[in-house]
Amino acid sequence: MKRAIRWILLIFFLGVFCFAGYKLVSTLYEYKKAENFYEETAGAYVVAEARSDAPEEAQEVRKVQPGDSPAAYVRDDGEEVAPITIDFDSLLADNGDVIGWLYCEDTPVNYPVVQSGDNEFYLHRMLDGSYSTSGSIFLDYQCSPDFTYDNSILYGHNMRNGSMFHTLVEYNDQEYYDAHPVLYLLTPDQNYAVKLFAGFVTDSDGWAYVLQFGSEAEKAEYLARAVSESTFEALVAPSASDHILTLSTCSYEYNDARYVVMGILTPIS
Repeated sequence: MKRAIRWILLIFFLGVFCFAGYKLVSTLYEYKKAENFYEETAGAYVVAEARSDAPEEAQEVRKVQPGDSPAAYVRDDGEEVAPITIDFDSLLADNGDVIGWLYCEDTPVNYPVVQSGDNEFYLHRMLDGSYSTSGSIFLDYQCSPDFTYDNSILYGHNMRNGSMFHTLVEYNDQEYYDAHPVLYLLTPDQNYAVKLFAGFVTDSDGWAYVLQFGSEAEKAEYLARAVSESTFEALVAPSASDHILTLSTCSYEYNDARYVVMGILTPIS
């Protein structure tokens, strides 16, 4: 009898071990699949980069050092520019849901931005529509696709392999902000430097997820609260006339916690 019980327990724990191993391998495969897909996507549609390490005589674009304004790329004439160029004609031909491209230098953030009729479709789908736990970076379906809302919200997963919006939580650290005070949002019609001014933990359905404001006073109060709760001290301060971009991802301080990073959408060349 005891021998039979031992065999049953052995088979049970062996089954648990095998299932755990299968789940681990499956997860790692999913991570690698998404990583390869987005690397290939960037390789296909990012058609030019501004190289700050290029020979001086070859540079038409130079990088402003962190702390200057904040960090950005500028042409010789002083015009601020995006450090990359996107082939939107090809990108839109492959997926009409694309509305932009998000980029942050020296981080994994180098992704197309999409929008569908709800906030579920791209939660676990990549640009080609295939299933992936990584999903896509997508704009809240209620927002205007041209980013003209008072506050446009982008969502992305906090992936354990460091991809998608995992790096947002790094803005808990002042040094990380100091090294990455600007993101870039490129669209078919306009490019933007996203000059970050706040990052903090909030509830998934909390006060931070307001899209439009009834008055400038209401918006100014909202922005003041965001700055007051920020985990970093920013180089810029928002005003009620600014259009805001909010990036949101899961955080794990408590159930349904989110870490959001907010920036001023500044049109650039």
